Amino acid sequence: PDSVVGEPIFVPDPEGVDEDDGVLLVVVLDSNKLQSVMVVLDAKNMSEVARATVPQVVPLGFHGKFDFKKVC
Repeated sequence: PDSVVGEPIFVPDPEGVDEDDGVLLVVVLDSNKLQSVMVVLDAKNMSEVARATVPQVVPLGFHGKFDFKKVC
């Protein structure tokens, strides 16, 4: 309930056959912890493949261009 989900980014499987072969990268902001998580979802069935905690807040809409060093 206290999480905000960013825009998913589709990363195609280079060996994929179907249109949805690949993963979705989604940044999720936990506003209580003031921490972001990168969630990797299987694009075909939307199941979670992996997640990585980021040690700071990643702005939503970063589109792969966020550089924490330039912000702080």
